[in-house]
Amino acid sequence: MKKLLLFVVFITGCSVNGKLNYIEDYKAKVIALADAGLSSKNVSFETISLKTKDNVTYYEVDFSFEGNSYDYDIDAYTGKIISKSNDIKENITKQEQSTPSKTSNDYIGEEKAKTIAIEHSKVSNVTYTKVNLDLDDGVYKYEIEFYTDDFKEYDYEINAKTGEVISYDYDAESYASNNQVVNEKISLEQAKEIALKQVQGATISDIKHIEVDLEDGKIEYDGKIIYNNLEYEFSIDGYSGAIRSWEVDNVD
Repeated sequence: MKKLLLFVVFITGCSVNGKLNYIEDYKAKVIALADAGLSSKNVSFETISLKTKDNVTYYEVDFSFEGNSYDYDIDAYTGKIISKSNDIKENITKQEQSTPSKTSNDYIGEEKAKTIAIEHSKVSNVTYTKVNLDLDDGVYKYEIEFYTDDFKEYDYEINAKTGEVISYDYDAESYASNNQVVNEKISLEQAKEIALKQVQGATISDIKHIEVDLEDGKIEYDGKIIYNNLEYEFSIDGYSGAIRSWEVDNVD
């Protein structure tokens, strides 16, 4: 009885017509961008080439975004990321903040950001304690802090490109003067009215939470308003009715 020896040879990376079955170079780009959390818009590709090293064929994909460099080696057969590195600029000097460069040629600038914050807060005669350009979750923003003559402290985050107010809050530490003595407690309904006056268009149904809290021996009303896709968290003094803190952020 004759034995038939069957040899089966699997050749990885070959198609039926004998050509190497590499992924397309554009797919390598897509893989790299997806891993970096970026889109092709405003990304500048510097290198996309097919290379072989230690019997491994791969795409070398190099690109830059917002002045930051990204380098990827992607397996030409499987699309698996073999290695990656990036050079992210974490520190931005004052000169880069105030003088447009290739990394900030369309920023609104510090002065415009301060003007937006002041117009939004509707206050004047302020003293700035912080004006910084920062990168957070891929978004450049101006962080602005200032206080008024009556020592209300304001914190703003302004989109460095669009001028949009990302978030803001203020803390009225001096809500009552040293000579002011207030003994009569405001009611819960009065606290609701005070809060709603700060959010034009909001109604009582938009108050999602409000409660009485005893803070350092003082009565406060702490609550939350959700209106027009914004979330407002506040604290109101239980005697004077002054807003002690006010924070605003996107519901998302």
